[in-house]
Amino acid sequence: METKSGGGVSKDKDEAERVSFWSVAVSYLLVILTAALCIGVVASDFDSIADISLKRGDALPLIFPTIWIVAVTTVNIIRDCRNRRVEGHWVRSKFAPKSWFWTILGCAAMLIFLMFVTRVGKPSRETVDGVRWRYTVSNGNAVIGCAGMQNRPAISVSRSGGLTIPSTLGGCPVTGIGERAFDRCKRLTSVVVPAGVKWIGPSAFGDCSALTNVVIQGNVCFVGPFAFSGCSALKEFVVQAENQSCKAVNGLLLKDDVCVLAGVNGDVVIPEGVTSIGAWAFEGRCALKSVAMPASVTNVEDYAFMHCGGLRSVTIPCGVQRVGVQAFMDCGNLLSISVPESLTDVGADAFNGCQIKNVYVEKGDMERVKEMLKGTGLDVDKVEFVERDDESVVSSAENPANGQVK
Repeated sequence: METKSGGGVSKDKDEAERVSFWSVAVSYLLVILTAALCIGVVASDFDSIADISLKRGDALPLIFPTIWIVAVTTVNIIRDCRNRRVEGHWVRSKFAPKSWFWTILGCAAMLIFLMFVTRVGKPSRETVDGVRWRYTVSNGNAVIGCAGMQNRPAISVSRSGGLTIPSTLGGCPVTGIGERAFDRCKRLTSVVVPAGVKWIGPSAFGDCSALTNVVIQGNVCFVGPFAFSGCSALKEFVVQAENQSCKAVNGLLLKDDVCVLAGVNGDVVIPEGVTSIGAWAFEGRCALKSVAMPASVTNVEDYAFMHCGGLRSVTIPCGVQRVGVQAFMDCGNLLSISVPESLTDVGADAFNGCQIKNVYVEKGDMERVKEMLKGTGLDVDKVEFVERDDESVVSSAENPANGQVK
C-alpha cells in the first residue's frame, strides 16, 4: 500500500518488502547450517545415545540452545513458505531482519554462545585401548572424569565388561578418580585401578550395579562418601598395597587403623587393631549379613552401616565408646542390640528404621542406657530392656545370633 505525503510516495511501514527468491533461500541455508553445526557440537561431546539420556541436568546447557534453534527455524520456514510468496513474488516478513548483517550476527552469536557453553570446564579426551576417556590435568597429575558444568562419566555409560584404568593420560600420571567418574556405568563388571591412584572421589562408582570385582594395585588412602554405593553385585575387593598404613584385610580397605570402605558382601570380620569404623564405611551394602568388630574398636562413625537392609548380626564389643549419627539407620533386620557399659554417646537416629525389640544391658546400667537411647529412633517405652551380667555379655558377643546387634 502506498500513500502520498508532501507530493511524494511512501510505503506503508507495515507492508512487506519484496525480495528475491535467492535472498530468501540463502538466508535460510545460513540458519539451517547454523542449526546443523550446533547439533554437531552437542553430539560430538557424547559417546552414545545412553549418555545423552542420563537422568541429570548436566546436558541441559548443551541441548536447550540446540532445541531452540531447531524449533525457531522450523516455525519460521513453515510460516514463510505460506506467507512469503505473494502474487507471484517473494516478500520479506516484517518480523525478519532488514539486512544480512543482522542475520549473520544472530547466527554467529548463537554459535559463539554454544561453543562457550561446551568449552566451560570441558575435560581433555584421549582414547586408550579402544576406550575414550575424559580427564582433567592439575599440577601435572591427571584425574579421571571431569567436574563443573561438564560433570559426566569419564567413559560412555554403555561400556560393558571389564575395564583397566590407564596409568597415564595426556602424558601425565593418573593419581585420582574424580567425583561420579563411573556413575551409572551399569554394564561394568570389573575394574582394575593402577598403582599411581591415591584417591577415589565421592560416588565414583555409584550405581555400577553389575560391578563384581575391584582390584586396586596401589596405595589408595582416601575413598569418598558413596564411592561404591549401589554396587549391589560387588563380591571381590582386592587391594595390592605396598604401604602398610594403607592395606586390605578381609576385603576391607584400611588406613591408619580405620576401616574406610567395605569391599565385600556377606559376612565380614574386621581385623584386630582397627580402632574406628569410618563414616559411610558399609553404607548401602544390602547384601551384608553380619559384621564382627574386634575389641580394639572404640568408635563407629556416622552413617557407618546405614541402609544395610540385609544386616542380620553385628558384634559391638566392650570398649566401643561412640555410635555415630544414623549409624544403623534402616537396618530393618536388626531385632536386638547389646549395649556395653563403655558406650557413652549414641548419635541422633542411630537406630531409626530398625525393628529392635530387645536391648541387652549390663546389670545396673538400664536407666543410663534408656536415657542415652532417647532420640536414636528407638521407642524406649516399648522396647524391652534385659539386664545381663558382664560374663553373659562377653559370651554372647563372641557368638552373635542371627537378627541381633551385640
